[in-house]
Amino acid sequence: IYLIKQNTFHCLTNLTFINLQANPFYFLYNETFSNLTKLQALDLSHTKITSLFLATTDVHELYLSHTEIFDVRSIELYLPNLTLIDISNTHVILKSRQDLDV
Repeated sequence: IYLIKQNTFHCLTNLTFINLQANPFYFLYNETFSNLTKLQALDLSHTKITSLFLATTDVHELYLSHTEIFDVRSIELYLPNLTLIDISNTHVILKSRQDLDV
């Protein structure tokens, strides 16, 4: 998958897990996952994304390992239920959960 359009998942409101790992896309629209109110886990590991905006409140697990994200300021998350975030093998360094502003 090289491109994920803005409304790709719009009608799939019952999705609870999306695995997009190991795809060469580098950009996601801010609204890509906005309609997925039941989404609990999202795997974007081994992709080329450099930033992420995510405001789906039910997400508990977010996998971003081996991405091209270098700066924590390029990750905008509004995830009050987040319990796991994998940023291994990225260049992001977190000192505390507040660094993500989740």
